[in-house]
Amino acid sequence: MLELWVEGEAVLLAVVCDGAGSAIQSKRGSFLVSQSVMTSARRYFRQGGKLSALDRADLEGWLSAAQDGLVLKAAELKCTVKDLYTTVTIALVGQQATHIV
Repeated sequence: MLELWVEGEAVLLAVVCDGAGSAIQSKRGSFLVSQSVMTSARRYFRQGGKLSALDRADLEGWLSAAQDGLVLKAAELKCTVKDLYTTVTIALVGQQATHIV
């Protein structure tokens, strides 16, 4: 969980990942996905993105980047990407807008 300051407004970013059933590396996958999403969110706001302008395409891009990271980590660990699967919930909460995915 992070508190970000966007245009003078506090924005709470919470990323919750809890693994995926029988995925043997789900703990590692959960960590990687949460870190990737937080990095993408920070980058979005650092580059001038606004919470009120955040859309589905932006969030899908964050998740796609996280998935790419899982593919790379699976190759490094010599396992399948399914071994790293996790569920993910993202919440961005500000005074003027809220997004939950």
